[in-house]
Amino acid sequence: MTPPLPVRRSSPQRSASDPEVADIVRKGIEEHAAARLARLIGGPEGDLRAQLGLSLVAGTWLLRTVVGTTALAAADDERLTR
Repeated sequence: MTPPLPVRRSSPQRSASDPEVADIVRKGIEEHAAARLARLIGGPEGDLRAQLGLSLVAGTWLLRTVVGTTALAAADDERLTR
């Protein structure tokens, strides 16, 4: 089955399937964004909680911009950040 056109055109999706690129992205996320957020969250599960939070942001971005689900794609930025 061929995925929808927006998904086929998605460079993040194609890049993530390349192990070398995935490793670079993973290290960048873990060593920078997730590490900073984990320090702010604190506690023994700060890393896990930070990565869960980032996964929510990444999933929202994916569904809104790549997949284009109706409700997320139609929502304006202000509505999503209330």
